[in-house]
Amino acid sequence: MGNIPSLSTKTVFCSQVVVTCTNVYVSGKNLQFEYGYAINQETVMGSNDPIMATGEFRGTIEFEFLACTDSDIHDWVTPSAGQIAIKTLTFKEVDTQSAAQARTWTIYARYNNYQETARENDFIRGRIRGVLTDEPTEAVGAA
Repeated sequence: MGNIPSLSTKTVFCSQVVVTCTNVYVSGKNLQFEYGYAINQETVMGSNDPIMATGEFRGTIEFEFLACTDSDIHDWVTPSAGQIAIKTLTFKEVDTQSAAQARTWTIYARYNNYQETARENDFIRGRIRGVLTDEPTEAVGAA
């Protein structure tokens, strides 16, 4: 009995995207999110093949940001009544290698790690990491 990481993990890298959140606009750089499901295996007596079942969902997100105020993003990692709130993040990427299509991702996560790198010309550079609370959704449309 054990949990083995899924081979169906999906990772998305974006060189530069505009990340839009409620009341916050940041220029997201080096955005990466990864998610998948554990595969639970149970040994079967008299068989070489275990029973395999889909286990729990797991995912992470991390991105660098450039923002006008640090308190909005910093507040994402501040617990309220003992819980870090789930934040909804959307970003749009455009496929330029074929017929132009736009993909809009919606990601739900609890952010638990905040790093401020530097302040430049009244802007804050930093990095934030979190744990996905649900599988990201993708909507495809015209660019």
